[in-house]
Amino acid sequence: MADDALISPRSRLSLWLDWYCSSPWRALLAWAVALTLAFILGELELFSRAYATAGTLEQYLGGRFPFPAGFLQELWAGATISLFYSWFEPVLLRLTLWRGLAWIGLGIIVSQTFQPYESTTWNHVSYEFLLRASPGIALLGLRSPGWVVLVATTCSVAILWFGNFASQLCWWAASVAYGAVLLFGTKRKTTPQPTRMSE
Repeated sequence: MADDALISPRSRLSLWLDWYCSSPWRALLAWAVALTLAFILGELELFSRAYATAGTLEQYLGGRFPFPAGFLQELWAGATISLFYSWFEPVLLRLTLWRGLAWIGLGIIVSQTFQPYESTTWNHVSYEFLLRASPGIALLGLRSPGWVVLVATTCSVAILWFGNFASQLCWWAASVAYGAVLLFGTKRKTTPQPTRMSE
C-alpha cells in the first residue's frame, strides 16, 4: 500500500498546516500577512457592496421576517466584516472544524449584540475586550493554558486604548499582538494518532 494511505485519514493540507503552524513564528507571519490582505481588500469597498446587496435582499423579502427595518442588512454587514477579519485565526490556531465555527460565531454574536452606541473610550474598551475574549471559549480543552486568551485580549485592547481606535495601524498591531500571545502562549494538546494495525 502507498505510504499516504497508512499515516492517517486526514488530508495532506491539514497535515501541512499542522507542520507549518507547529512553529509559532511561521504561524504569526501567516497571521500578519492574512490580516494585511484583509485590510487591503477592505479598502476596495467590498463591505459597502455587501451592505448594499444585503439591503436589496431585505427589500426583496418584503418584511417576511418579524425584524425591524434594516436589521437583516446590519446583521449581514456585521457578520461579513467579522468573518472577513477572523477566518484565518482558527485555522492558524489549528482548531477543529466545530471549534473554528464556534470561534467565528462567538465573535459575530458579540459584534452584533453588544455594539457600543455611545462613543466613549470605556464603551469601546469594554466592547473590544468582550469581542476579543469571547472566542477564547473555543480554545478550552484544545489549547492550554486557556487563561492566556485574557492576556492576549488585554494586550490587544491596551494597544487600541493607548493608540487610536480610529487608526487602522493600531487595529493591525492590536490583532497581531493578540495572535502573537495566543500562538506563543498556548500549546495545542496532542491527540493519539491512528497507527497501522499489524497484519
